[in-house]
Amino acid sequence: MKTFPRQGSGGVMSWARVQFFRLWTALATIVLLGLCFYYYPEWLQWYLRGATRSIEVAADFLPSRLSSQTEVVLRTIGASVWFQFASAIVLFRVAMWAIAAAFVAIFFRRPRDGGGMN
Repeated sequence: MKTFPRQGSGGVMSWARVQFFRLWTALATIVLLGLCFYYYPEWLQWYLRGATRSIEVAADFLPSRLSSQTEVVLRTIGASVWFQFASAIVLFRVAMWAIAAAFVAIFFRRPRDGGGMN
């Protein structure tokens, strides 16, 4: 049986970094949802309505009978608290990734070669 080398730096430190990122993004999302619930409930209302609209739009791309069945299933799953938490965590992680990528691009970009000017 062949064994393939593991991708990335591997090991416990890599695993720990991944788990730490997952933990802090989940906790930060729950804290932000709690703060929004207390201070800005209209933001949560907007988020829930947006999720419902996106389910409707996605189901409209399917044929007629399958469209209504899919919409019912997705609305039932979408109404679940856990699904809403999971989608909020994914949105938060995407936002954090975009901020980190912009930070790296701005502050850690390599100087370009002068194009052979010297």
